[in-house]
Amino acid sequence: MAELARAGHDLSETYNAARARVHAMVAAEIGAEPEEFGPDENLIELGLASIALMRLQAAFAAADATIPLSTLISEPTVDAWTALVMENRLDGRADIGSATAKPEAEEAAFPLTDIQRAYWLGRENHFELGGTAAHGYIEARCDDLDIDLLEDALNATIAAHPMLRAVISADGMQRVLDDVPRFRIDRTDLTTHADTGREKGLQAIRDVMEQQVLPADCWPLYRVHAAQVSERSHILHLSFDILVFDLKSLEIWLGEWWTRYSDPDAVISAPVARFRDHVAALEARAHSQATQEARRYWRKRAALMPLGPALPLARPLEALTPPRFARLQTILDRDDWQRLQDAIRQRGLTASAVLLAAYARILSSWSDSSRFSLTTTLFNRPMTGPDSGNVIGDFTSLTLVETDSGSAPAFLAFAQQVQTQLWHDLDHSAVSGVEVLGMVAGVHGLHNRAIMPYVFTSALGTGRSYLDAFSGFGEITRAAVQTPQTLLDHQTLDHDGRLVLNWDHVEAAYPPGLITDIADLHLQLLRTLARDEPAWDAPDVTALPAAQASRHAAVNDTAWQAPTTAVALHEPFQKQARQRPDAIAVIADGQSWTYADIDCASMRLAHRIAARQENHGLPVSILLPKGWQQIVAVLGILKAGMAYLPIDPALPTARIGTLLEESGSNLVLALPDSEIEKVSGRQVLHIGRDLFEPMMEAEELAPLRQACADDLAYIIFTSGSTGKPKGVAVRHGAALNTVLDINARFGVGPADRCLMVSSLSFDLSVYDIFGLLAAGGTVVIPPPAVAPDPDNWLDLIEEHDITLWNSAPALMQLFHDRLSDREQLTALSRLRLVMLSGDWLPLPLCRSLIALDNGPKLVSLGGATEAAIWSIAHEVDAVSPAWTSIPYGRPLANQTIHVLDENFAPRPDHAIGEIFIGGAGLADGYWRDPQKTAERFVTHPTSGERLYRTGDFGRWHPDGFVEFLGRRDGQVKVNGLRVELGEIETAIANDPSIRQVSVVAAGTAGKGNRLVAFLTLDEQGAYDEAVLRRYLDDRLPAAMIPATFVILDHLPLSINGKVDRKALEKQAQELAEPAQSKPTLPASQLENRIRDIWQNLLEHPVESTATSFFQAGGNSLLATRLAGRLSQAFEKPISVIRVFEHPTIAGQAAFLAADGEQEPAVAEPTPTRIRRFRDRPRAYEGDRR
Repeated sequence: MAELARAGHDLSETYNAARARVHAMVAAEIGAEPEEFGPDENLIELGLASIALMRLQAAFAAADATIPLSTLISEPTVDAWTALVMENRLDGRADIGSATAKPEAEEAAFPLTDIQRAYWLGRENHFELGGTAAHGYIEARCDDLDIDLLEDALNATIAAHPMLRAVISADGMQRVLDDVPRFRIDRTDLTTHADTGREKGLQAIRDVMEQQVLPADCWPLYRVHAAQVSERSHILHLSFDILVFDLKSLEIWLGEWWTRYSDPDAVISAPVARFRDHVAALEARAHSQATQEARRYWRKRAALMPLGPALPLARPLEALTPPRFARLQTILDRDDWQRLQDAIRQRGLTASAVLLAAYARILSSWSDSSRFSLTTTLFNRPMTGPDSGNVIGDFTSLTLVETDSGSAPAFLAFAQQVQTQLWHDLDHSAVSGVEVLGMVAGVHGLHNRAIMPYVFTSALGTGRSYLDAFSGFGEITRAAVQTPQTLLDHQTLDHDGRLVLNWDHVEAAYPPGLITDIADLHLQLLRTLARDEPAWDAPDVTALPAAQASRHAAVNDTAWQAPTTAVALHEPFQKQARQRPDAIAVIADGQSWTYADIDCASMRLAHRIAARQENHGLPVSILLPKGWQQIVAVLGILKAGMAYLPIDPALPTARIGTLLEESGSNLVLALPDSEIEKVSGRQVLHIGRDLFEPMMEAEELAPLRQACADDLAYIIFTSGSTGKPKGVAVRHGAALNTVLDINARFGVGPADRCLMVSSLSFDLSVYDIFGLLAAGGTVVIPPPAVAPDPDNWLDLIEEHDITLWNSAPALMQLFHDRLSDREQLTALSRLRLVMLSGDWLPLPLCRSLIALDNGPKLVSLGGATEAAIWSIAHEVDAVSPAWTSIPYGRPLANQTIHVLDENFAPRPDHAIGEIFIGGAGLADGYWRDPQKTAERFVTHPTSGERLYRTGDFGRWHPDGFVEFLGRRDGQVKVNGLRVELGEIETAIANDPSIRQVSVVAAGTAGKGNRLVAFLTLDEQGAYDEAVLRRYLDDRLPAAMIPATFVILDHLPLSINGKVDRKALEKQAQELAEPAQSKPTLPASQLENRIRDIWQNLLEHPVESTATSFFQAGGNSLLATRLAGRLSQAFEKPISVIRVFEHPTIAGQAAFLAADGEQEPAVAEPTPTRIRRFRDRPRAYEGDRR
């Protein structure tokens, strides 16, 4: 017992000593004495920074206690950490000694770190967003500067730091030069220039230095230029390559340089550690247990990790090489920064994690998806061993952090989520983010692409910043940083007690003003969090920029009162029948009927309907072909106080039966010779010319129910995603609002005549009938046809003086093309108004229509059947060359348009979101389907407004209109790339020999999608596929160029006149797959040698000489090693860039053969020629509603 007691006593003493040591270490990090805080206090709340936490973790590891960062931050107290240290030391679970490496001679070459290698390779145009150096630039106005003394101080600093004498050779190795010539500061005297000339001189220096790509193999990797602008003042320009500097190194360099300049006799301690030893330690640690565990962790993560945020871009990334960067800077003032830090500590968070969360939160406001990954920068200086605090070198490493702001609406919850994920990922930081990027790229097949181009860098907790150091020279007036494969690099640093927020971005990548909006909204978020405690838990803390919110509200201010007392859809017609009974209302079958005729016939039918069906809650079905009967039927049903349900009689019998069953309709209106009663099992009321006969005195008239605005007017069935049709139930007031608005907006009146080309079961027919009859105009109905008949349309337009056209774009395109073939395009000038809706408007068609002399007013309309025909309009009076589509427009009267994210938050300008419709046009819902109604007709959680979620996507334009982008299924993935089919169609349609184009994606399991373009040609044009391909090559990424072009006489149309994409997709799927080539075996001794080198490096067989090194499992690191092994094997220097330029065995053999090695038998594979053929699919088929 005594021995046990002594053991316990010894253990207690050991624990107390360990706790005292941990307490002292923590106190040193937070700048306090151990007596000032207790061992049970929350250290994060006391101000322990992220970088300090990492230093403590390293110190614990040095004491044989390896503890994950996520574990340390889960319970941040001295007591908890002491227990963890004791537990880990007793268990002996530390991975100690793996980082030990023998020191190397200073002059020996040594490898690049992963991040240095990425920067070095990124200088090449071979990489997306490459062709630029990782480079920084600072400019300061300095007074009383002695340039000679400044030069002396700089050379002394260069002598003190090996990495200031470093170069990187073509083999991807870095070397420190023993002797370098004296560094000379470039000098320019601008004192004799006038203000304008002086500024031109300064700008000339900036043009050279600000985006400089310094040769990596030539010393020095920095430049200094002093421009004298007055007797006392200089502008000091500093250009430096980040290959040899991280932010801390930059501060060391500038700080020591200034110290030596201001006090030439100053004694500065020489570095005791070397950067090369840090690199050697990284290499030694590459196969440690911790690294292997981290690699397993990241391989699992890589399979599911999302790519970077998809922000709106002004141009494709391919057009941005080399990228040019600009800097935007915002500053959080001292008071707000102090308040924010206090609020952060109170919530147990670190400032870096909160600022990362704020960055992600703001980016999600513009990103296509709220779930994405960000690249975060770590300052990976050794925390133990020889002090590296004053060593210059690029100690940077990267970590990828996945964020999803949509999963945590409140900012506090999101910040906690981000911090947890960050620390968990940092537990596995033994594998660099560059290596993880390669894993993710491999999963998506996106090697050499900029897949994570949004970077976050926090310099908090690293001591004074490089801005502090450089400000010793003078006032900083300009600064910028650029990085390969980066679109936006957001840096946060503490300078002069304020939070400085830098936004270095590729300026040409974004629409004008976008980054300013992002930076302003981000600063607004930080101020709100600093000043408003409840904001941390509020779900809508990130509002729109104020100017945008006001503009969107103004656009949606659409209140309007129609000049009528009518409440039912058919009431305006009845008024016209009373006022103008002899005016022509309907023309069909070579006959015309007056308003009085149609009024009397429909009234008689109404009584007959009322006598047959007493239940006003059920719709009456109409199975009638095109003709006057349809007009009389819809009016008769509405006069009877019931709703009509149009069904195309050409539909298959089973489909008709399904619609009747789903609707519950018991009464069907049909022609006398119809056999519908034999198959429907419903009552059938025949529609015949007897309705126009004089009414018999003895004829019994059933009482009619007067409809009101809230009664159902019609039900139109649309196709459902599950295969089950959906019946859209629209009330009188909703449809009447749209009809009267269009009439007033475009001056539709008694002189107008409309050609009713749309099917009655397509809601455009609602306007054709009720819009024209409300205005006193005439509805002209083409005869029934199995396919559109543009020749007959022309005859009717000329015979009956048609003034108004209302259809889907494809029908107008068909008509336009037929007129063009007949050289009668001027016939379209007979029309006064052309309204197109329901599908994309082809830009060439729009250009042609607005180019006509005395041509019609062209209006693009949009909306949904669920929102009473249309909800938005845009008058097309010009087509901008920059447009990829016609603007969707602005909302119609008493209707609203919203672009929202998945949490119903409004999307800012340029950001893609789902289009929601609100206002007076909303349908009642889906007939007899409350579940589907609840899914699509929703109540906004903040405004309380009832909205219809369209499933279509769009974005606000800064000019106040909405741009329509189509459904998400219009966005496909090809080889891992998100591709908008509309963008490809627009590019192809610019070929003057092409009339129509529709691009679809087709694919098979495991082989991904390929694009197929279906074309119709202008008979006058000279179509040349090779010319078209060259045109597309210059404008689209390779993944967006269709693999196959198919020439058709006509694009297939659905019965509603839309392009039948399902029919095209089926045809594309049926196209013969390209013959699968067998593996290409080595055809020469040279190819065999290269394959052996590959297989040895990749550690697995390589089946084909036509396989890309990167598809075979290579990455940028292995490419560097491959270049080295090829150089050794063939005894000649081979740059790693040659591996990227010639990524196959066959290609590398060809390159080597051209340089004197054995001639290979095969070369790089060439793409097969795109095939094309003619086909004649039946038009006007497909999805019949």
